[in-house]
Amino acid sequence: MAFVLGIVLRIWTITLAPVVFANVSPPHTSDMVASFLEGVSETRFGFPSGIFRIHEGKNTSDERITVREIQPNYSVTDGCAAMSTSVGVGIIADADGCAEMIIALVIVAFVAVPIWALNATEKIFRKLLESEVRADFMPIAEPEGTEVTIRLRGISAILLRPAYEEALSEPRLPDDIAIAAGIKPPPTEAKPWSETND
Repeated sequence: MAFVLGIVLRIWTITLAPVVFANVSPPHTSDMVASFLEGVSETRFGFPSGIFRIHEGKNTSDERITVREIQPNYSVTDGCAAMSTSVGVGIIADADGCAEMIIALVIVAFVAVPIWALNATEKIFRKLLESEVRADFMPIAEPEGTEVTIRLRGISAILLRPAYEEALSEPRLPDDIAIAAGIKPPPTEAKPWSETND
């Protein structure tokens, strides 16, 4: 079930409402958005890491930036797998005679093999659950500037949606301050968004 969910989340993309950067050219908008996307981390789920970095590849250009969740270089299961390998090799190497070799193999089969399987499963899920955020930039004439469309794919990216929407929304006074200043607060509207498979 978790494997199927991981595949669905690799395909499912949430597109946020476009944001216009008035009087800012696409290259400068790209620099600002890149810094913003790399500066926001997801810590609630945090797997494989919750940290995003620019992905230098075919999906990154002057018109588009792609940030991907980085993969940790080392994890707890990597350490356990390495230790179980060295212990298993040591037990087998020290075995004298057929009976001790059989006992050593049984110990390796019941202790080391499950740890290796767990480590392999974690590596698969690290790649499967890797998140991606893509920002597309389009120059516009009225008002002059750049329109930015952000697409989220993966659990960590989807969990960052509120942070992205809050940071990119129009600034507004808190309702109690606006009322105290005699300003009628604007009605709160749900932000439009769409779900696509691109």
